[in-house]
Amino acid sequence: MKIIADTLKIKAVDFQVKHPGSVFYVIFFCLFLIMMAENPVIFAQQIKSHAVTIIVPESLSFSGDTSAFSLEFPDTNKGSETDTKTVNYSIRGNNVSRQVGVIQAQLNGTFKNVRLLANVGSYNKQSGNASLTPSNAGFVEIGDQSVNLCDRKIDSGSGKILRGSIPILYKASASDVLESGQFSQNLVLSICDN
Repeated sequence: MKIIADTLKIKAVDFQVKHPGSVFYVIFFCLFLIMMAENPVIFAQQIKSHAVTIIVPESLSFSGDTSAFSLEFPDTNKGSETDTKTVNYSIRGNNVSRQVGVIQAQLNGTFKNVRLLANVGSYNKQSGNASLTPSNAGFVEIGDQSVNLCDRKIDSGSGKILRGSIPILYKASASDVLESGQFSQNLVLSICDN
């Protein structure tokens, strides 16, 4: 054992004499190998993956800027028309898939000899990827059966997001001679998303 150790010592001295400065590189390399032997997982890595699901709730809202309005005839003659009233409606929806009849209207009863009429104005788009357009040109009569007022137009992508407002103009027309008085019915507008 001693002879081998002495021989190694002599060779190391010979190497240092023949290659001055190289011993440091040899020592550094040996230390690196020792570290690797003691810590074999120093450069290892472990990977864990996750499935990430984003959940967005469905939202739908529809409101008008007035809860009630009156229409007044100037006389009682057949063919006479009332003044007009405009109601501005705000629409918010993120999953509106219905194309025709997105907004519908109906009365809970009828007026005697009076036709209630509605005319849909221009949609004011605030954001989203869809717009509303009138289902009919000009005034349309609203009775006790549901009638379509607005349809959906796809602007881009899925076209299911509506964010905006739309005005609807109302008036009444006399279909015959009218008796005097005040008469009320409930006008119900609904937004249908599918």
